[in-house]
Amino acid sequence: MTSEGHDRLEELFTAALGLTSDRRRTEFLDSACSGDSELRTRIEDLLSSHGQLGTFLEDSPITTKRDPDATVALPGLSATAEVTIGRYKIIHELGEGGFGTVYLAEQEQPVRRQVALKIIKLGMDTKQVIARFEAERQALALMEHPNIARVFDAGATESGRPYFVMELVKGTTVTDYCQRNALGTRERLQLFLPICHAIQHAHQKGVIHRDLKPSNILVTMREGAPVPKVIDFGIAKATSQRLTDKTLFTEMRQFIGTPEYMSPDQAEASGMDVDTRTDIYSLGVLLYELLTGATPFDSETLKAASYDELWRIIREVEPPKPSLRITRMSGTKRETGEKTDGDASLTALSRRLRGDLDWIVMKALEKDRTRRYATAKDFADDIERHLNHEPVLAGAPSWAYTLTKFVRRHRVGVVAASFVLVAIIAGFSLAMVGLVNANRSREQLAVEANAAMIARAEADLHRDLAQAETITSATVSAFLQEMLSVVDPNEALGRAVTVRFVLDEAARKIEEGALSGQPTVEASLRMTLGRTYLALGLYDPAEKQLRAAQSICTEVHGVESPVTLRANGTLAVLLRVRGELAESEALLRRTVDIQDQVLGPDDEDTLVTRTELALALQGPGRFEDAEKILRRVYEARRRVNGEESEKTLEAMVHLGGVCRILGQTDEAQRLLRDGLHRSEQLLGESHPCTRAAVYQLGLFREDRRELEQAESLYRRSYELDRSILGADHPGTSIPRNSLLRVLRTLQKFEEMRPLVEEQIARLRRAAERPGTVASDLHSFAWVLLYCELVELRDPAAALPFAERAVDMDGGQDANYLDTLAVAYARSGHLGRAIETQRRALAQVRAGGPFNRDQLESRLVEYLILNGEFLEATKISLSDVASRVGESLISEDVPGQSEVIRSEKLMRERRYPEAVQHLRICLTSRQKSLPEGHWLIADVKSRLGEALTGKGDFLEAEVALILSHGSLTEAVDVSPATLDQSIARIVSLYEAWDRDDDAERWRQRRVRPADPGSNR
Repeated sequence: MTSEGHDRLEELFTAALGLTSDRRRTEFLDSACSGDSELRTRIEDLLSSHGQLGTFLEDSPITTKRDPDATVALPGLSATAEVTIGRYKIIHELGEGGFGTVYLAEQEQPVRRQVALKIIKLGMDTKQVIARFEAERQALALMEHPNIARVFDAGATESGRPYFVMELVKGTTVTDYCQRNALGTRERLQLFLPICHAIQHAHQKGVIHRDLKPSNILVTMREGAPVPKVIDFGIAKATSQRLTDKTLFTEMRQFIGTPEYMSPDQAEASGMDVDTRTDIYSLGVLLYELLTGATPFDSETLKAASYDELWRIIREVEPPKPSLRITRMSGTKRETGEKTDGDASLTALSRRLRGDLDWIVMKALEKDRTRRYATAKDFADDIERHLNHEPVLAGAPSWAYTLTKFVRRHRVGVVAASFVLVAIIAGFSLAMVGLVNANRSREQLAVEANAAMIARAEADLHRDLAQAETITSATVSAFLQEMLSVVDPNEALGRAVTVRFVLDEAARKIEEGALSGQPTVEASLRMTLGRTYLALGLYDPAEKQLRAAQSICTEVHGVESPVTLRANGTLAVLLRVRGELAESEALLRRTVDIQDQVLGPDDEDTLVTRTELALALQGPGRFEDAEKILRRVYEARRRVNGEESEKTLEAMVHLGGVCRILGQTDEAQRLLRDGLHRSEQLLGESHPCTRAAVYQLGLFREDRRELEQAESLYRRSYELDRSILGADHPGTSIPRNSLLRVLRTLQKFEEMRPLVEEQIARLRRAAERPGTVASDLHSFAWVLLYCELVELRDPAAALPFAERAVDMDGGQDANYLDTLAVAYARSGHLGRAIETQRRALAQVRAGGPFNRDQLESRLVEYLILNGEFLEATKISLSDVASRVGESLISEDVPGQSEVIRSEKLMRERRYPEAVQHLRICLTSRQKSLPEGHWLIADVKSRLGEALTGKGDFLEAEVALILSHGSLTEAVDVSPATLDQSIARIVSLYEAWDRDDDAERWRQRRVRPADPGSNR
C-alpha cells in the first residue's frame, strides 16, 4: 500500500472508531469505501482488533488468558527465540489494537522490574500513526505525579518501529473498584480527589488528556491503600508546547474521544479548539458516574443515535441532576444505584446528593465552558469544602440563569408561549388603566433592560478573555516557531546551531522588544530561558533573564503572587550556586515567609523554597539551622507526597548529607543508604536524586577513611554527571574534585593526571571561546596557579588570562586582583604583585564579600619577600611576626587567614562566628593538603576549642579527641602543638564539669624533651 493509501486508511479508521453505534459505522463505511472492498475489509479488521484490545494497560497481566511464561514472537521475529527489545525481555502480550501492541516486559538493568512496553504494529508506521504515538509518549514523559503512570524509557527497534516503556499498572477501573468494595459516597469523593490533582498536574505541564473515563483511570493498591492512576494519553493535546514535531491530522467533524464523557466543546470543535476545561467536563461525568452508577447520558441511547443527533445531545441536552437520576432508576440501574452507597436506600442516597454534590457536579457539566470550574484544583477544592462541611463555591444556579437555560432548551415552546402571553398582556392592558400600573410596567422594563445589559457585559467579558487567551497562545507559538527556525540550514546560513545559540537568539529577540506590551508572556519566556541557562551552567545569562522575569512578575502580579514567589525561588537557586549566599538566603527567607501565609507550609512551592533555604545555609557552615529545616521538610514530604515519592527521596538525601556533616553517623548512613537504594529502584541511576545520593555516600565513606569505597562512589558520581551534564558543566567539577582529593590521598597520581588535564582543558575552552566573560578567564588563571598536580602549574601561562580578567572587570573584583597578584609574584614580578595586591585591598575596604585578612596576609608576604619589612609592619603590626614566620615555613598555608580570624573572634568570645571560620578552614585544608597532615588535625583541635566556648560539648569532644589522635601520629608536630591540644581537651572537661576526665588528661601533658631526644 502506498503512503497515500496508508494515510487514507488511518483517517477512515479513526473516523469510524469515533462512531459508537454499529449502524452508524456501517452507514459511514458504505459511503466512504464505496467501490473499494479491499479498503473496507482492512478497516473492519482494524476495528475488530481494536475492540479486542480495549484500553491499553486497563487489564492486569495477572488476569490474561495467555500463558504468562510463553515466549512471545513479535511480528517479523522468530517465534522460537527469546524476544528482547532494547534492554527489555518480552514476557507476553497484554493486548493489541489497530495501531499498537502492548506487552508485559521485564527490565533487567539498571533495576529489575516488570514494565509495560507499547510498540507500533508492523505495517502501521506511517506519519499519522507515529505522530499520535509520539504525542502519547511525550505527554506521559512530561508527567511527574504519583497518580499518573510514568514513562521510563523510549526508543526504536532495529527495524525502526518506535516504542516506549512505562509503569505497569496492576489494577481495576475506578468504577469497578468502587462497586466491588461497596464504597460510600465520602470514600468515593476521597478517591476522586487525587484524580483531580493528577489532571491539574497534567494541565500545569501544558497537556490536555481529552479522553478521561473509568477505563483510563485504574486503581491499584499500595501499602493497603487505593491509589488511582491516570493512563492512556493517546489523544492528549498540548496547550503550551509541542508533543511531537510531526503533524497530527484530525478530520473536521470527527469525534476524538468517548461520546459519553466528551464535552460539548470537544464534540463541536473536533478537539481542535479545546482547552483544559474539556477535561473538567469529563471529570464531572466521572464523578456523576461514581455517585449514581450511571453516566449523565445513557450509553445505549447515544449508540443508537445518528451522528447529528449525538452531536445535538452532547451540545444541547441538559442531563438530570445526580439526586434526580437516582430517584428515576429502576431494574438493574436501581440495583447499581443501591450499590453506590452500600446499604443506603435510594431515597436516602438521593437526599445525600441533593444540594452541594448536585451543584458541584452540574457546575463541572456546564455546556458553556466559561461557567465550569476554571481548573481541576478548583474542582477538587470545592469537593474538599463539601467534605469539610464548608460552603461550596458552586452554589445553586440563579433563577435568571435557570430561566435562560430553560429558554435555550425549549425555544419553540417559549416562542409560542410568548405570543400567548403577549396577547393576554395586551388584552389585560386594554382593561387596566392607571398611572400605578404604567409605572410598574416601566420599572419592569428597566429591570429587564438592566438584566440584558448585564448579560451582554458578561458575554463581552468572556469573549475578551477567550480572545486574550488566543492572542497569548498565538504570540508564544509564533515566537517559538521563529526561534526554532534557526535550526533550518537555510535560516542558519552556515552557523553552528547549538542549544546556546538558540537560547541567545531568543534572549536577543526579547531584548529587542519582540514581546513588548505583553509582560505576562515575556516574564514566562524569560523564566524558561533563565532556568535553561541555569541547567546548562551558564550563570551570567541566567541571572540576567531571571532578574528581569522577577521584576516583571512583581510589577504585574504583585509580591504575594505564586508566580512571583516561584521567580524569587529560581533566582535564589542561581545566587546560591554562584556563591552569593547572603543575598540568596535573604531572598529565600522573604519568599518562604510569604508562602507560609499565602500558600500554606505544606504547599509544594513552599517546601521547595524551604529546601533551597537549607542548602543556602550550609554554605557558610550553619549546618544546625539547615538540619532543623530539612527535618521539617522531610516529615512534610512523607506526609504529603508519600514514602516512595521522588520529592521525599530527595529530602531524605539532603537530610542524610547534613547529618553526615554534624557527625550523626548512624542516621546519616541509614538515610543515605536507604535513599540510594530506593532512588535506584524507583527513579533509575541517571536521576538527579540518585546521583546526589551516590555523591553524599562517597563523602560519608571519605569521612570514615574508607577511601577505596569513597573512590568508587566518587568515580561513579563523576561518570554519571559527565555523561548527563557534560564535561564542561560546573556541576561535573564537584565529584571530579572530590575524586581528585581521594586519589591524591591514596597517592594514585597517574589516575589523577587525566582528570586534572580534563579540568584544565575545560577551563581553557571556556576562557578562549569567543565572547568569554571575566569569571571564565579568572577560573582558568586560578587553576594554572593552584593545580592539583604541581608539575602542571604554569604561572606564566596564567598571567595573561588573569590580566584580561581584571581588564574586563575594570578592577572591581578584589578576588580577580588577588589572583593577578599571585600570578605576578610567582612569575617573578614582585613589584607588580605588591601594587596589584594594594589595589585588591582598596576594593575590600570599599566593601564587598571578600576575605580581608587573607588579602592582607598575602600583601605582607610579598613585602617580606621583597625585603620591605617596615612596610609589612604598617599593614598589621600585631600579626607581622607570626606572618613573617609563616612566610619562612610555608608558601601558602590553606585557610591560615581563617585561623587568625577565629583566634580574634574567640578572644572576643564570639564563638559561633569562630566556628564558621574554622569549618571553612577545615574544608580548605582537607581539599588542599594530603591526608594525615598535622595542619588538618590542628584546625580540628581549634574547632573543638570554639565548640567548647559555644557550649556544644559533645561535638567538641569528638573533634578534640580525634584531632589529638591524628596529631600524635604525625611526624612533624612540635611538643608545643601537642601540649596545646591536650590543654583544649582539659578545658572542655572542666567546662563540662567532668573533673575526673580533666585530671586524667592533665597527666598526659607533654614534658620537656630529654637531651637525647630527636625532638
